Amino acid sequence: MKPVLAATFLAASIATLPGCGILQKGDTNAASSTTVPYTQLARPIGIVDGTAGESEAFPDPGVLLINHPADLPGYNTSPLANLDVNFDNQSIIVLALGQQPTGGYWASIDALQLEGADLVVQGRANRPGDGQMVSQVISHPFSAVVVPKLQNVTLLSDINAVIGEPRPE
Repeated sequence: MKPVLAATFLAASIATLPGCGILQKGDTNAASSTTVPYTQLARPIGIVDGTAGESEAFPDPGVLLINHPADLPGYNTSPLANLDVNFDNQSIIVLALGQQPTGGYWASIDALQLEGADLVVQGRANRPGDGQMVSQVISHPFSAVVVPKLQNVTLLSDINAVIGEPRPE
């Protein structure tokens, strides 16, 4: 009984590993369908340029894909207007933390991985530590990066929460 339980656990563990799964192939006839294992590898996306700071242009938390200035109302008056980006062949990815009650919050995009049609945005979101001196002003922290043109992707986030760390340079 124990070997069967161990094999079941191992099979369940392998099926839940990131990037692994079962791909169903075949025609519409379920009887002729075959099952083949596959591994979907992530492809890193290069970061061309970036900026970070605070801006009321990002009042809500989330990850945004900007392929044209019209995708962000007020783009021309936002800090993103200072980025060297050509929207014909580049996109901007933004990680916004939304409105925060004080200073001391910051966001950082550290890497991007394309997994099929999913773009995984990897980064950090900092909140001030207990007793840390911060400005007493409402803030809207964000991080933005310029990348090669991305279209028809689903944005996913893999953001680590950190506390009291200094803002990355």
